[in-house]
Amino acid sequence: MQADQQATLTTTDSGEVRHPLTGHDGAAVEVMRKEVAPFKGAMTGPAARDPFDAVMEQTPDASGVVYEDGSVGGISGVWCQPSSARPDASVLYLHGGAYVLGSASAFRHLAGQFAARTNVRVFVPDYRLAPEHPFPAAVEDARSAYRGLMEQGAQAIVIVGDSAGGGLALALLAMASADARAGHGLAPSGALVMSPWTDLALTGDSLASRADDDPLLTKEMLAITAAGYLDGHDARDPMCSPLCGDLAGLPPIQLHVGTNEVLLDDARRYTERARAADVEATVHIWDGMSHVFPASMGSLDAAEEALTIAAAFIDTRLAARSDVTLTFNETNIIEFRESGGHVDSFGDAPLLLLTTTGARSGQTRTSPMMYLADENDTDRVYVFASAAGADKNPAWFHNIVAHPTGLGVEIGSEHITANADILPNPRRADVYAKQAGRFQGFADYQAKTARQIPVVALNLQRT
Repeated sequence: MQADQQATLTTTDSGEVRHPLTGHDGAAVEVMRKEVAPFKGAMTGPAARDPFDAVMEQTPDASGVVYEDGSVGGISGVWCQPSSARPDASVLYLHGGAYVLGSASAFRHLAGQFAARTNVRVFVPDYRLAPEHPFPAAVEDARSAYRGLMEQGAQAIVIVGDSAGGGLALALLAMASADARAGHGLAPSGALVMSPWTDLALTGDSLASRADDDPLLTKEMLAITAAGYLDGHDARDPMCSPLCGDLAGLPPIQLHVGTNEVLLDDARRYTERARAADVEATVHIWDGMSHVFPASMGSLDAAEEALTIAAAFIDTRLAARSDVTLTFNETNIIEFRESGGHVDSFGDAPLLLLTTTGARSGQTRTSPMMYLADENDTDRVYVFASAAGADKNPAWFHNIVAHPTGLGVEIGSEHITANADILPNPRRADVYAKQAGRFQGFADYQAKTARQIPVVALNLQRT
């Protein structure tokens, strides 16, 4: 932050932090306004996808971040991998585009900025777009991606989004928080949104009062894209318009918005409602900035400063989870991921991480498991419970019996989906004998109890 900004920065009791326009940014904004003038109000349907993606591709690349295609929770997308990522945390980034435009690839550079500044892996899902896939497709895909991160062992998740993706992020925040309160899954650690579209009913005053100031969006454009996404659904459904939802019990939220955009009131009103529900919510309002201005880092001082503030917020929210004392299981998972598959407490045994769904609770659980590779089939491995949990069959065994498909498996750095078969005798005895020949503990357990530890075959679904 420059000295003149620091002197005039203002914070209000309503949770608004006001950032003044610098002279450098004032000149840069005028240049940008002329560049985007031909696009104002014009990007309303599938025909605009390629031009829109081309604009987002101009976002500067993040230093030290590797981009990899991937799939999480059955949703394809792009991983933004920093050089030394935290092993137990993830950011889920939901891209903008009015629910009809945008792609994970086009937004990878903007999402990568968060990966580089926080040392956290960021996944950008390619959620389905309207009008081909109207509501609730985007919501369903966002929820699947969030659950997929949990299944891969994330112990802390911050949800990030911009524009329509910002509204989607806040809808997902409410859903995931409610799920966690009901005992299903991991509560989000927080949400960070930029220029969020929180009201698809289009009732904000700034849609008219900022119409001339906004260089890109118009109310008419938003009405067209909202209609394509809603497909007749009620715009006031909180899963479409998080402004209309019950915000009580949400984790901390940070918002960023410019004064030169028609969605200014979408961010301000959401913050007001969240704070009225005793949610820790702060909106940073940037004078002279337009829609999703942080994408213009390298050109705007405000973009760089906003990303710095946003990264600090994400760090703080993830640190709040890191302060929790880790269980033995969590410690082993972290060690496995840091070492590429080795855990000291298991000695030289080949290990994988297995994520199952609770037979009764429906919650996901990840555990390190000893495994034996099939001699004839490279996509089939066998897993064994530890002796400590074998007397009454460990929880993972009951979970697999209840939910034998769509299991999450990590071998080394590879993430794989698997289906399970419970081995009957005599095949079970044969596999167990081979494992007992490799590790004396298995033979000792069988000699002591005259029982075998449960054995499950995992059929790896490599693509």
